[in-house]
Amino acid sequence: ADVVLMHATVNGIVECGVDPERMLDLSELPYVPGLKMIALGDLHYFGFINHRGCLVGYPGSTEMNSSSEPTSKVLPLALLTDDDAKITTTIPLRIRPFFAATVRTEADADLLLEGLKPVAGQHPVVAVKFSREVPTVLSRTYALLDAQRAVIRFEPLQSREEPTAERALKQAVREAQVGQRDRLIRL
Repeated sequence: ADVVLMHATVNGIVECGVDPERMLDLSELPYVPGLKMIALGDLHYFGFINHRGCLVGYPGSTEMNSSSEPTSKVLPLALLTDDDAKITTTIPLRIRPFFAATVRTEADADLLLEGLKPVAGQHPVVAVKFSREVPTVLSRTYALLDAQRAVIRFEPLQSREEPTAERALKQAVREAQVGQRDRLIRL
């Protein structure tokens, strides 16, 4: 094969903030005779290197998925010859507005929706972590945006991200029990 497509996080190609211990090393990629290019997916960054005579890298993404990734997106065009592969040009892409929000209260939901109103017609990409104590944020967002054209992703906050009175009480009891155990150990 001239090209291998692979979904993997590989160290040494782009700076992305992922712990290197959780990444593959370039030497672990499947180099086979005649291979000209390994096009990787997973990281939403653009970057290629030449490694062992093979073009290896990430074409990037066409949409934002996280506020930590670059906002400039490109479509790279690769030329495959009998001998190798190279990126010959990149075409800049215009991306949709991106909103990432954490909604813990109705006031947070109001702020999110106010921010979305001016760009609703541009069909934004929206990523929201929300408290289940504010369930109306889902229906309010879907009522504002065209769900067939916008990208809308909701994820409930994990219990450790969402302090409640009951969890706070349980935490206080655990801390008191640890304190009692520590006092007994010192005696």
